[in-house]
Amino acid sequence: MADKNKQNNTEQQQIIRGMLHIAVLSELENGKRYGAELLIALSKTPFTSRVGTLYPLLNRMEKDGLLVSDWQMEPGQTPRRYYRLTKIGMHKLTESRAFLTHIQTYLGGKT
Repeated sequence: MADKNKQNNTEQQQIIRGMLHIAVLSELENGKRYGAELLIALSKTPFTSRVGTLYPLLNRMEKDGLLVSDWQMEPGQTPRRYYRLTKIGMHKLTESRAFLTHIQTYLGGKT
């Protein structure tokens, strides 16, 4: 039984890792955020992430045109790199949500 639970946890972790980029897009849907804000927001969801996972993902998503970033400096604070969605990123989020709804329907879930 313990092996089966371990396998289920591993499968769930793989699904969550594969969907982390969608969670990031969703978190940025309502406006720009800097990396630490994203880490905190994601920590309250199944998509908890680590610095070593999130920042390479953000860089890859920016390279793919889903996000743009800019550095902002507030007096007396450390410079922060803020990320926001592009039109391509918003389109990807909409597509991903539609796909997930389709999958949920196929698997017998409620929509």
